[in-house]
Amino acid sequence: MTGGYLVQAEETGTLGLAGWWLTFLTTAIYVGTSVAEGQLLRLLPAAAPQAVEQMAAESIFGLIEGVNGLLFALGWLRFGIAVFRARGLPREGAICAVSAAVTSAFFEMLPVLVPGGAGRLTTASPVKAFTVPL
Repeated sequence: MTGGYLVQAEETGTLGLAGWWLTFLTTAIYVGTSVAEGQLLRLLPAAAPQAVEQMAAESIFGLIEGVNGLLFALGWLRFGIAVFRARGLPREGAICAVSAAVTSAFFEMLPVLVPGGAGRLTTASPVKAFTVPL
């Protein structure tokens, strides 16, 4: 993504720069929260079981991941539109980025759109697969 932006930085303008920064920062936040969630959920049950129950009830990681996922999709949407308008790279890649952003935003909002859904389902996190004690 960085290379794609740098190749046509002048052509994409402010929209491309904003999309690149938003996508870059939300990726860093997602990785940070995923690692923290994975480490906390692996280490805390033995030390403080009530803290794990409270975290699950408050679902703070789910909220952070949900908002971050929407911002991530918005960043890719902005970047894809900027690449499409700049015409420096093949437009098919920009179309793929925009369609992936829209699909990602839809699936990020799916738990909220489903009747009875209160927010992002933290059990769907891919990090959970690595936190199961062996």
